[in-house]
Amino acid sequence: MLYIGLLLIGIGVVWYIIHAVIYNRFLGKHHPEIFDDGLQPRHSGKRSKKVAVVVVSRQTPAWIALFGIPPIPLFLLGIVITIVALIINAFG
Repeated sequence: MLYIGLLLIGIGVVWYIIHAVIYNRFLGKHHPEIFDDGLQPRHSGKRSKKVAVVVVSRQTPAWIALFGIPPIPLFLLGIVITIVALIINAFG
């Protein structure tokens, strides 16, 4: 049971990284202006506003957004299963 929990944690982390890479590549390809101001002084309101415009205006495909939902529950479920398995092994 411990291995299942660790496997779910690993799958959740890898899935989250893959989603982040896909999302950043999509934004870089279709909205490169978000990443252009990297050499200029930071204006936190300006950068977050650009990201908010992309997210709110639904310019990202639904499959990219839906692809990012499962990793966090998988990660949390893996943590719960791992903790339960450790408790069972310690007291059982």
